[in-house]
Amino acid sequence: MTVSTLLLALVLQPVSAQVPRIEAGFRPAEVRVGGRVILTVQVEGPGIGSPTIDLVHAPDVDLLDVVDRARAGRWERDFVLVPTGPAQDDWIVEVTFGTEVFVHEIAPPVVHVVAGWIRPDRPPRDDVRNATGAAGPERAGAGVPETGSSGVAGQPFAPSGGLAGALPGWAYGGGWATNAHQDPWWAELVPEVLAYDAATADPSTGVSLEAGLARRRVYVGQQVTLLATVSVPPGEVPHRPRYWAPSPRSFTRVPLGAQGHATVQQGELEYGATFQSAYFPLQPGEWAFPSGGIHQPGREALAGPPIGLTVMPVPQADAPEGYSGAVGRFQLSAGVEPVDLRWGQSAILWIEVRGVGDIRHLPPPVPPRVYGARPTPYRDRVFLESRDGVAGGVKSFLYLLTPTELGPVEIDPIIYPYFDPYLEGFAALGSGPMTLEVRP
Repeated sequence: MTVSTLLLALVLQPVSAQVPRIEAGFRPAEVRVGGRVILTVQVEGPGIGSPTIDLVHAPDVDLLDVVDRARAGRWERDFVLVPTGPAQDDWIVEVTFGTEVFVHEIAPPVVHVVAGWIRPDRPPRDDVRNATGAAGPERAGAGVPETGSSGVAGQPFAPSGGLAGALPGWAYGGGWATNAHQDPWWAELVPEVLAYDAATADPSTGVSLEAGLARRRVYVGQQVTLLATVSVPPGEVPHRPRYWAPSPRSFTRVPLGAQGHATVQQGELEYGATFQSAYFPLQPGEWAFPSGGIHQPGREALAGPPIGLTVMPVPQADAPEGYSGAVGRFQLSAGVEPVDLRWGQSAILWIEVRGVGDIRHLPPPVPPRVYGARPTPYRDRVFLESRDGVAGGVKSFLYLLTPTELGPVEIDPIIYPYFDPYLEGFAALGSGPMTLEVRP
């Protein structure tokens, strides 16, 4: 028996007037790389309004289409997906009812690698430009999808002409975690639990749970890291105890993975595993943060004691103009594609924010002033990543630019203010001006 029996399991909250039931499944359950699989998410929640259903984390897949169905008290969404590599991490579905966010984790389908299969991408075009007008840097692993394809958390791209059937390399997003540790401030962000804050054990079985928070005083939107270690005596391993991570309703959660381990106790192996999750508070206050629990089939569940947590509000009195709630530490890039249009074609203005924070809920920047074209919000793209226990990623905001006159189109600099909880102060990111040309 191995520590693989201690798998992370999500325990759904019971159905009530305020808590929905979320179920998900694949058709088919096994697929080859480059094949097609449909993820169906079903939500039941009578009397609490219509939800938004998003697939916010699913590495190595492309999203082809989304199909919605609804009837009284029941909603379904099909995600039509194409795997581009073997599935490893759990996928995350986020269901939002107004301000209430419910997170559901899904074990990915079995993906078989096909020898010789190559993703049908094309290299980035030479006329992709960044905010300064220079050629945009290549990003490792980035590709150019065909029009009609996109990464998870985005609808199929279908801009009206001008893109010649392709999008620039940033369209697949991601890549933040690869170089994040090279920043000089990285060490101060890495969570560290020096001692557990809570512990409990089942006296009849010896199964125990220890849990701790890496930070117990944070701002709204700042990462709180929960570490939970489950220890299982040899005689209890056949009962398959499983840890379930808490899903408090005033926090969003990003799982950071698990690590199995074994120790020798009185000549016998004791199995265990440590689970790590990032949480982002949505509201200030004093919280009794749950530490999760252990479930064993046929036995009473073992719940860990709560841990005290203080969540402070962002000091709005000091907020700069244009601040809309971003909390974390970020970088910004922006560009327009293509930079040379014919009359009747359109372009894409992209604004990319990457860094540490609750990437899924980053607010959009104030739309820049555009002279000679009409900007229309087109689509947001989210890619979640983590490194060294720090959750982050990339969020892209896309705008469709429709020319209103011939000649140069000028785009004012983009300003993105945010609150840095680690420095306890505000900062702002900015781009340079951008231009494109519209010809008859």
